[in-house]
Amino acid sequence: MKSVCNLNRVTFPEYLEDGTPKFVIQRGIWHVDDCLMFVSAWSPAETIILPEIKTIPVWLSLKNIPNQLYSFEGIKWIASGIGEPMLTYKPWLDPTLMGEAKILVEVKLDRPFAQRVAIEDESGSVSMVDVVYSWLPSKCARCGAPRHHLQYQEMLNQVLL
Repeated sequence: MKSVCNLNRVTFPEYLEDGTPKFVIQRGIWHVDDCLMFVSAWSPAETIILPEIKTIPVWLSLKNIPNQLYSFEGIKWIASGIGEPMLTYKPWLDPTLMGEAKILVEVKLDRPFAQRVAIEDESGSVSMVDVVYSWLPSKCARCGAPRHHLQYQEMLNQVLL
């Protein structure tokens, strides 16, 4: 079995019976050609109706993090103002990038995407942390769904007619 190697660890990928890597199913939502694609295990009992996508995982960078909050707990606390923190880009904090962190956050699609997060300490001092998203889902101009563009909807309508 060939191992997958990155700088942090060596892992052996797990596969399903049909040869599909497990992470493909576990991830669920994929970003392909600026559209969202939902992947799930198939069975005859399952429905072909697409599930409603209410949240998506998005990598974002936090910039201008106050030194007092530059810890895993502090970064997770800041990211919780945007969504549900999932994991950090690195398993350690990079001292050369003090005040910046990359984190995967599950965000709700029914809310606007925050560009800044306000942090207030006990004395009332407010600090602003900038949020930079690596990617944001686009929405269909006609129906507002985050899964497709209007051009794909028009192509689908032509095929169905």
